Amino acid sequence: MPKICIEENRLIACTDFITKIMTLFAFSMCVVVDRQFKFASIKKNILWFFTTKQIIPFNNIQKIAYSYEVHETEEYDREIEKFTVSLDLIKPHDRVKLFAFGNEEGSRTYVDLLMSFTGKKLT
Repeated sequence: MPKICIEENRLIACTDFITKIMTLFAFSMCVVVDRQFKFASIKKNILWFFTTKQIIPFNNIQKIAYSYEVHETEEYDREIEKFTVSLDLIKPHDRVKLFAFGNEEGSRTYVDLLMSFTGKKLT
């Protein structure tokens, strides 16, 4: 679950510290949604050395996508829920995954904030 905060006109969601530790700091991601300048910035750090950054203007976001999956594990004889939040783009017609959450409450909070900041609808 990402750490989420609001600073003035920006919604900031970044990989939480526990996930960074579990991946030995080999992966992290930060998504900044700027209401004033109308863009979303996605920065990923992969394998310590590789960094990618994607800037998505709000007018290229078609909608906010929200999905739910259940994975059954035989080891622990239980189900693991996964709620994924993504952006569906207009051009290229693509889906950009933002974050996966282990609970509905955290994911819905992030979706509601994304809708408020971008003005886009949920699918």
